[in-house]
Amino acid sequence: MKQRIGFVGVGLMGGWLARHLLSAGYSVTAHDIDPAKVRAIVKAGGKKAKSPDRIAAEVDVIILSLPNSKIVNDVVRNSLRLFDTGRKGLIVLDASTADPDMSIELSSQLGKKGIEMLDSTVSGTSDMCAAKDTLFMVGGKKKIFEACVPIFAAMSREWIYMGKSGSGAVIKLVVNL
Repeated sequence: MKQRIGFVGVGLMGGWLARHLLSAGYSVTAHDIDPAKVRAIVKAGGKKAKSPDRIAAEVDVIILSLPNSKIVNDVVRNSLRLFDTGRKGLIVLDASTADPDMSIELSSQLGKKGIEMLDSTVSGTSDMCAAKDTLFMVGGKKKIFEACVPIFAAMSREWIYMGKSGSGAVIKLVVNL
């Protein structure tokens, strides 16, 4: 059985990533501050999250596609409330352009709660994302990366394990130079 996915941030990049997951047969529950973006995912076959802080109870993997690490940190702590609502075994894939240090710190803090996190940065434009022609550069525990390969395969053309937590975020910053 495929993992149930919660997707937070279904804008330009996240919207396409969520659609690719739906096309691959995944159950996707979406949340975004723009209700129109969520409606588009629902129209494509996804579900609307009842509330952000209930997502963790309903899914196996949460994917974040947000503008920056400050927003990721705020969403994880205050909207999703993962330190209160998260459970052991939950996986968080941060597909945002992340600050490596913040990514390492958040991953460590979530890990203490039994929640696994991979910095899963994306290389490519929104047009490339629509064509499923992107690359995921992933940092975190290798066994968690390997468990998530089918998810990366559903969303992109290529995915590369970069090493420990923060490695994907570092490589993304280098690629963007």
